[in-house]
Amino acid sequence: MDAPRPQKLIACHQPVYLPFPGYFQKMARVDAFVPMPFVQLNKRSWQVRNRIKTRAGAAWLTVPVEVKGRYHQLIGETRVVEGPWRRKHWEALRHNYHEAPFWEAYAPFFAAAYERRWDWLADLNAHLAAGMRDFLGITTPVVDATGTAFEGAKTDLILDICRRLEATAYLSSDGEAAYLEEEKFEAAAVAHAYLGWEPTPYAQLFGAFIPGLSSVDVLFNCGPRSLDVVMGRVSA
Repeated sequence: MDAPRPQKLIACHQPVYLPFPGYFQKMARVDAFVPMPFVQLNKRSWQVRNRIKTRAGAAWLTVPVEVKGRYHQLIGETRVVEGPWRRKHWEALRHNYHEAPFWEAYAPFFAAAYERRWDWLADLNAHLAAGMRDFLGITTPVVDATGTAFEGAKTDLILDICRRLEATAYLSSDGEAAYLEEEKFEAAAVAHAYLGWEPTPYAQLFGAFIPGLSSVDVLFNCGPRSLDVVMGRVSA
């Protein structure tokens, strides 16, 4: 009798700009994490923008990208529009977080990132996510699958990724419930669960807690305790 396959839990996610805590919790809970720049761009999504906290409340930081005439472009095919956005985003971080307890620990990374010119959205998002992952202390392997010709869409795409990575289980973001087909996971003998992420309150600047901000807000405010906040283990 063959021994049962050891469980290998994976997750996938579109590259996100300055990802929110749920993105990193999802990454930390699996055995391998697969960014998906090979799916279609949504120009009004977290792929190109995120929120930080200011004295006036939450504020958007949005990366300008080329979209005219590119209705079906993939995230990995999306070019960043050069202009003043890099200076504006850096100044927004500096202005709103320079008094945060851990600003000095992380600011040099972001300063250097915004000094660079970025031609491709996927490269920008990957660089920022990798730096924030390292600051959080997450060690989950991140799989570079950009050169792989995956097949299918939605559930079929996810299952093809699982097959190629020899995954026995898949962890979904809660929003994927709108289109994933549970019966296909069962037929493929791939266990399936949802993240069930809930924001963990922590001490922020400028008054009452605002959930769902970029993880830069957690880092600058919580420092070494940021991963505990991201994972929902403790408030800080």
